[in-house]
Amino acid sequence: MMKPSVSTTLLSLFTASALSLSKRTCRTFEPQGKDGDKGYITHGKQIRVSSASECTRDPPDESASGGCEYDRYKMGITVNATVNVSVSDLSSVVEAVREAADPETVARVNLNETFTMPYTVPQSSIPYNSAGYYTFQPKQRCWSGLLSDCADDDEDLDGTVAQVCGYVLLTKGKMESSTEYDGKSAFVEADKTEDNEDRPWPEYESNATKVREDLDDREQDEEDNSEEDSEEDSGATKLTSMSTVFTCLVWPSVAALFLYM
Repeated sequence: MMKPSVSTTLLSLFTASALSLSKRTCRTFEPQGKDGDKGYITHGKQIRVSSASECTRDPPDESASGGCEYDRYKMGITVNATVNVSVSDLSSVVEAVREAADPETVARVNLNETFTMPYTVPQSSIPYNSAGYYTFQPKQRCWSGLLSDCADDDEDLDGTVAQVCGYVLLTKGKMESSTEYDGKSAFVEADKTEDNEDRPWPEYESNATKVREDLDDREQDEEDNSEEDSEEDSGATKLTSMSTVFTCLVWPSVAALFLYM
């Protein structure tokens, strides 16, 4: 009667260890607080969006507007959706937020894990008699809620309150390159230095291509690692099966030997 018990125990232990090798994370998000599934508005950090420039000219008269031209172009800013807790698979948590959020609201928010934001500074000149650079502070919409259905490496996060933020769209273009994002533009006065003379971001098309290639490479690496884990799991299954067979065949023989001694 002991033999089936031993083999069953071994198989149970293997099943548990095999499941722990699979990549899983928190898959359910329950919005909390007064903002609920609509989330709330905040602003991200200021991003420098021009080189530092000087405009030493005085205005032609007191009422004159404008200033000096500077290197104004369509740039590609690399940004990420933010989550304030550490999880093994950020994309699945973001997807859980998309499913739980108000559909009309989340449709106006970019929650992609990593993407290239197109941006052109709206001001066409540096103010007269000043030196500095322009910044952009993007508007974000955040959702606060409880994580659940967490497993393996993330099982301790069950019941944790997480905050997930994405970027608010001002206008949604037919193409990603023509989409505009909401936020605040400001001029920051500063001394012009050589370190700030370079463009702060690449042009949109070149950076968007690079970001896509990097994401493709990362996805390929994850697929390769997943295949390696599957091969290891297969090997573990074979070894455990052999061990179980060995246990079932050898132990009865050992027991019989002691009985006839």
